[in-house]
Amino acid sequence: IHFTTVSLTLIVIALLASHWLFPHRQEATTDAPPAFALPTKELLPIGLVGLCAVFAEGAGLEWSAVFVRDVLDHPASTAAATVAVFSVSMAAARFAGDAVVRRLGPVTVVRIAAILATIGALAVVLSKHIAVVVGGFALVGIGIAVVVPLAFAAAGRVGANPGRSLAAVAGIA
Repeated sequence: IHFTTVSLTLIVIALLASHWLFPHRQEATTDAPPAFALPTKELLPIGLVGLCAVFAEGAGLEWSAVFVRDVLDHPASTAAATVAVFSVSMAAARFAGDAVVRRLGPVTVVRIAAILATIGALAVVLSKHIAVVVGGFALVGIGIAVVVPLAFAAAGRVGANPGRSLAAVAGIA
């Protein structure tokens, strides 16, 4: 009953709110974009970098607690704390990311991020000591935090149609 009521309420709100949306009219001189386009050779490496970061982020968020609890045999509270450390580390690095990118440049930042994430991942898989494992997850979070935003920004600068380039990289990632 609850889900049905909420669903119907949201449908009514969406229909009422859609009245104020701007209509989408394509410019007469613009060709319709293809329904699906393969990424160009310039976008493929950017998309693969984004894929690696998204994969590491998903693994950190979804498996760190399972790893700490089931493999290392620590309590659920330690497992939850590990996810929190990963998330907070990633958020802090993402907030600081713009300043670091302005200072060092995006390519250097992605290289440093990859090194940090690799060191963190190695610490996680090679150590059984919980402090090292939690620190490893923190390094992974710090390392991957700015990579996806930088990949999307790079995609937007490739080709004549930034939206299509961004969609290609997002599709790979």
